[in-house]
Amino acid sequence: MQIVIDNRETRSKVPKILEKMTSIQVTYASLAYGDYQISDDIVFERKSFSDWEGSVMDGRIFKQAEGLRREFKTPVFILEGGPDYSARGHARPKLSKAALHSSYLSISTGFNIPIIPSANPTETANIIYQAARREGKESKPIHINTHKKGKTLKEQRMQVFACFPGIGPKLANDLASLDF
Repeated sequence: MQIVIDNRETRSKVPKILEKMTSIQVTYASLAYGDYQISDDIVFERKSFSDWEGSVMDGRIFKQAEGLRREFKTPVFILEGGPDYSARGHARPKLSKAALHSSYLSISTGFNIPIIPSANPTETANIIYQAARREGKESKPIHINTHKKGKTLKEQRMQVFACFPGIGPKLANDLASLDF
């Protein structure tokens, strides 16, 4: 089994855990999309909870979802950690529960990308390992996607429409599909 890990993930504990697992060949590369590529079709984007919040607040999560969906048949978000609404000794979440739920729904239904919760780096590594085992029955070399494709006219239109209040990914896609 081969797992290609994005070079920027080396600060996480997940790569070291994966490297210790038997029957895994870990390769590092500068991936254009995702953090852990296990086949030509499947890639995982790992987000800590605080990174998820920041990505939602600045809109980056939706651009990432768009790119992941465009480049891979099966992109998956892994959300590591979670909010601590009790805030006893922890930082309170920056987003409300409603905003978090809205972001989860937008990614999972608007972009059709599943979000798998993970408690910690060990659990994240196990999720990726299990997926690689399932996928690795035919051990083919992975084509590493290191270049971002240029945006099509429809994708450019979607990005513009999605900037307007009240227009989500589905409506932006519908509007971008219209002939002008």
